[in-house]
Amino acid sequence: MRRFSYFKRKNSPYYYVQLRNPVTGKYLPPRSTRQKEVSEALLVISEWLKHGFPEASDGGRKGISDVIKLDTILTYIKDTPLSFADVQKIAEALEKKESVESIQVKGQNGDSLKLVDFLELFWDYDSSGYVREKHAYGHSIGRRHCYEQSHRLKHWRSFFPGAVQVRDLTRTQLLEFQLYLKEKKGLSPKTINMILDAGTVAFAWLKERGDIDENPAEGLRKFSGRSTKRGILSLDEVRSIFPIPWKDERARVPNLVAMTTGLRAGEILAQKMKNVEENKIHVRHSWSTQDGLKPPKNGEERTVPIVKSVYTALSRLAAHNPHGPNEYIIYQANPGRPCDNKVFCEGLYDALANIKLPNEVERREKQKEMLS
Repeated sequence: MRRFSYFKRKNSPYYYVQLRNPVTGKYLPPRSTRQKEVSEALLVISEWLKHGFPEASDGGRKGISDVIKLDTILTYIKDTPLSFADVQKIAEALEKKESVESIQVKGQNGDSLKLVDFLELFWDYDSSGYVREKHAYGHSIGRRHCYEQSHRLKHWRSFFPGAVQVRDLTRTQLLEFQLYLKEKKGLSPKTINMILDAGTVAFAWLKERGDIDENPAEGLRKFSGRSTKRGILSLDEVRSIFPIPWKDERARVPNLVAMTTGLRAGEILAQKMKNVEENKIHVRHSWSTQDGLKPPKNGEERTVPIVKSVYTALSRLAAHNPHGPNEYIIYQANPGRPCDNKVFCEGLYDALANIKLPNEVERREKQKEMLS
């Protein structure tokens, strides 16, 4: 691939040069060498390739690599479809430059922005003004929460036309949206309320900032109803399930820890043997796929007592860690990260399928016997 091209224009006595961008394959805008002879023009071009283009403003030089980088950025911006969130990220990157004080992106206050585009930006952890404010005031908000809220926006997009703007949204439309989720989608009351929260939190934030005059979700009722009751294992089932062979010790051990300590899944995933003593576990962190290692819920460290069998199980699993005993106890194929909690959830279901569960009548009779 040729690095540059040089030529003369019709109405000019000088030679011009165009560099070729190796990333895009396109030529950059031509520059005049101010030379009439080919040999002199080539000498100028050679000097530019070595030392950079002269900058008229300050007399300095701009390296060829920097010129190509800038051309690549501008090419992709012009040729790539950009969402509002993409534009916002570009604006924020420019604001970090000392020469740029502030950039106002059209519609970023929600006044003239399409509804779902705004909500997607609102729950974009890296670009959200809401997230930035939460952190500034010392409030906790994680990537996982933003990811879950973003995932619920698919229901908003399936119901609201793409042209609907935040400023045009009414409470009646939101009520119809609730009924759509209930009657057409058949979702549970709890799920519907969580989907609505992905929007109502954003509208309340806009109203508080003064970006909209009325909050369309104000006064909107939430669905009530009981969620499906979750069952718990009886003592006999617990006694039956842990002694049997499990397909994966990385499933059995965290379930054993959860059963005996009440630790959350993320808190178990974050454990290393340096936090484990013979009779206690120091809970200093939690783990989530989106956030990585983070403080425990409510930001408070604590110490949880454990029995000897739990300590033994953790020690043995750590000793079999192919990445070394100082890595995450609930390891995965790659070092530096624990495994996904799906491993021990699926392992529990497999183990449950391998024990004979008593029917409901037998279970209730045994519970009565234990209580009498």
